[in-house]
Amino acid sequence: MPEFAFLFNRENVKQYLEKMQKEEKEALQKCKVLRCETCFNDCIPEKCSTCGSGHIFCNDCILYGTECSIADAKYSIKCFKDCVSFFNLNTLEKILTPDLYSTLVRKQQEEELANANIGNLESCPFCDYKLVVNEGDKIFTCMHEDCKKESCRRCKKANHLPYECADVFEAKNARLYLEEKMTKALVRTCYSCKKEFVKETGCNRMSCFCGAVMCYLCDKAVPANDYTHFNGQGSSRFDLCPLYVDDARQEAEAVIEVAKITKRELEKKIPDLNLDLNQLLPILPPKTSGPHEQVPNSNQIPEHARRVAKAIPP
Repeated sequence: MPEFAFLFNRENVKQYLEKMQKEEKEALQKCKVLRCETCFNDCIPEKCSTCGSGHIFCNDCILYGTECSIADAKYSIKCFKDCVSFFNLNTLEKILTPDLYSTLVRKQQEEELANANIGNLESCPFCDYKLVVNEGDKIFTCMHEDCKKESCRRCKKANHLPYECADVFEAKNARLYLEEKMTKALVRTCYSCKKEFVKETGCNRMSCFCGAVMCYLCDKAVPANDYTHFNGQGSSRFDLCPLYVDDARQEAEAVIEVAKITKRELEKKIPDLNLDLNQLLPILPPKTSGPHEQVPNSNQIPEHARRVAKAIPP
């Protein structure tokens, strides 16, 4: 850790700094002292630099002034006096940090290119890198070492060839539509108060806080204290909704069924649609034990999910 290294070598660091201060003081006594025209401090020639007209500034002031200029989007560093001259790059390279100098040079080049009115000059949408591209190129390939991304010259998004821009937008909307459908396969809405809810466990006869009773599978209203709508344990009324189902498995199957039907309908509208359902579908859980085992055909896809799937996109 840097903190431990400093503590361990604190005395050596202190001695080194004292030595440097002593040497600088002796150098000031032996040579001609220069005065910075910004902070007015005395400094030795090795720690000073000049603008193109010869105005003298300490390197610390030049560094700070350059940082301020870059922050103000000014990349030609002008003299800090009332002067028309600038600091040249050779001078700044000796003073600035490598990262700051690299940023300054890149910004100067970009500014020069922009002012040159060069045809087919384009910028990377993900960084400030500019490049002259061929008229027929559809893809902009950034050459900046920290970016190197490919983008579409038309929509300025990530490279999506061989698909057209409109197809990518359509495919994105299609995925959102599909995900909404999969969610609706699980969500129910009370027919009375319109409050949405999701079943966790228990029988399929659902009672809302508002007092309404409905079937979780087909969404139909059910009379209070009446179970004739359901096929209960030991019954063989396959025309009725089962009272119990293997909840986790049945819901996963409903979502999968809705996703498959919706994808087929979307593909009719978007023939080149490329949606990977494997990335979206839930994992089908193993069968569990419970009262649903006593209800024949209790793992059927609920009518609610079938209606959701039948709602074809506009």
